[in-house]
Amino acid sequence: MTHQSTVRKRISQLATCAIAAALLGCGQNPTANVGTAVLPASLSLDISDFPDDTTNPDARIVNGATDSAAETGRDFAHPHERPCRAAGAILHGYHRQLDRGMALAAWINRDLTDPENPFVEGTIPAGGRNWTYKADFSAFDFDGDDTLDGSGRFDTAPVAIRVWISKDDGPQRFLAALITALPEPEHPGAGALYIQPGVLHPRINADFMAYNLWDRTDSADRWSEAYTVGRLRRNIDAVAGHHRIEIVTLNDDSIQKTVRTTTTINESDFDISEFQIAARTVRGLGVALINTEIAGTPDDSVIGRCISLTECGPADADDCADISTDGMEFLDPAVGDETDWPVDFPQEPTF
Repeated sequence: MTHQSTVRKRISQLATCAIAAALLGCGQNPTANVGTAVLPASLSLDISDFPDDTTNPDARIVNGATDSAAETGRDFAHPHERPCRAAGAILHGYHRQLDRGMALAAWINRDLTDPENPFVEGTIPAGGRNWTYKADFSAFDFDGDDTLDGSGRFDTAPVAIRVWISKDDGPQRFLAALITALPEPEHPGAGALYIQPGVLHPRINADFMAYNLWDRTDSADRWSEAYTVGRLRRNIDAVAGHHRIEIVTLNDDSIQKTVRTTTTINESDFDISEFQIAARTVRGLGVALINTEIAGTPDDSVIGRCISLTECGPADADDCADISTDGMEFLDPAVGDETDWPVDFPQEPTF
């Protein structure tokens, strides 16, 4: 592993730790002293090549620092900038919300001591309180095909799990998952899950809900696909979104990153209502090839353009000549019910 790769890996580890620390308090590690790690503490992929508005020098503009900016959205220098910054805001926002939920869910790993017992209880610290949870590892119909899924044990894949949080007004559903490959020290395994992070912490947007699928078992072909509803960040309220991220090691050992999202937006300062983008870069190039269609004011479409990822501005087409266009189709729009809890996940705990 090169020094640069080591630094990138360490930065990624520190970022995950920072998320957990912000939510749980410094020095608290939800995966410490764990015999069987079933729930990964993070599911995000490294998409740091693509701009994130929270670290952008213009963040105060993007987030609507003035009344006029909040009412009219921001001005963009050219058609490339709007989709470039909107895609970064949506995809980083979805990642951030998901990882906040996973950092909390991973506390359950500490209580997994007897794989013969499918019923686990404990507490998760969040927002200055210890919240009581109940987790059922019994097999259940995760995907709605009238067939039970899961091994009934937390140490044998596939692992089915349903988690309820005891709140002041009664139990609330927090997470339902089917883990098809258990996490390892070098990767978070594979599986699918439903999660509503805001059930546990007031700093997380309460209406955000995600159905996330992932497979990281092959280090040369890692991906995540998600359906989301609810506010992704303060300046983006999404009605429904469909997102996919793929990181592939090519034959020359370069790292190709593809991000796609099709999102219907209720409110944002990007002045967009319907947004589709497929963007691809190769680590270190500093440019990306993008296809995008936008409905809003104005109606912007940018198809097959090469853009700078540092400025979100136009780049020379030759700079993107080596980026493959295969698999750059737009994702199908989310219907809206993809994030509905499984029918076999009742409001009341099963024990």
